[in-house]
Amino acid sequence: MCKLSDWGVIVLVGDDVYKQHEPGTGENYIHLFPWDKAWQALLAHPLRTGPS
Repeated sequence: MCKLSDWGVIVLVGDDVYKQHEPGTGENYIHLFPWDKAWQALLAHPLRTGPS
């Protein structure tokens, strides 16, 4: 995860955003995913907004 962040990827997993769950149990937690934050990250992405 740290390497992804270093590369500029917005990671929406962490105790302050979305706590990781045990593999194979995602269907129990999908309602907790911060879809609004994912959407905002997509809208703010440099490739979408273009050079400033």
